[in-house]
Amino acid sequence: MTPSPHEAGPGDGKPPDHATWLPLAVVCLALGVEAYDASSIPVAISAIVSDLDTDLSTIQAALVLFSVICAPLMLTAGTLGSQSFRTNQPD
Repeated sequence: MTPSPHEAGPGDGKPPDHATWLPLAVVCLALGVEAYDASSIPVAISAIVSDLDTDLSTIQAALVLFSVICAPLMLTAGTLGSQSFRTNQPD
């Protein structure tokens, strides 16, 4: 089997194609955005409590649910993207 042009072996001296790094870059960017979002909301939690006229435990529960829901969605999207990328590679 002949390696595809997207697969650079360790000894062939060719740098890897940019298409092989694109999924990793997208996942890293998405993780960075989610981490920024999850870390910036607790800073403003007192303003959120006063604006929505609710108690602190309700807002904290919403933040926990946000993280619990986002984590499996990101894992699922990463798995689907990886499988899609593998099936679309030329042989």
